[in-house]
Amino acid sequence: MPPKSFSDLSADAGRRRDAGDVDGAVALLRENVKTFPLHRGVVHLVLAEILVAAGRPKEAVDSLQEAFTAGCRYKADWLTADPQLAPLVADPRFMKVVRKVDERYVADAAAGRPDLLIRAPAGARAPRPRQRGANGLTPN
Repeated sequence: MPPKSFSDLSADAGRRRDAGDVDGAVALLRENVKTFPLHRGVVHLVLAEILVAAGRPKEAVDSLQEAFTAGCRYKADWLTADPQLAPLVADPRFMKVVRKVDERYVADAAAGRPDLLIRAPAGARAPRPRQRGANGLTPN
């Protein structure tokens, strides 16, 4: 049965990892990486951290590459400054993934524009436009 929430997934993976069941934690995260699409990047990051701690750096980099392929993005500092990923910093494959996900992050941030929609409740009257007073201030 899949977890009901991302919090449940994270807690269950953490319990398994802490109990020494690294393979169980890894399997759980891999099985559910698509279950919570808004958390996909976090799932891949946690998976990479667990894999590094388990002495499986190639799989850790593979997880971050999968995140990139799935459209995830991270700031380079988030990955290179993460103490759990520190053993990967000397790995050229890791640094290549870091560059790619950071480039995507920078591009997406530059292209992003805030979008604000204000919707009045059904049946509400439209507010009347405010008039500026002689002093340039809008009266309450």
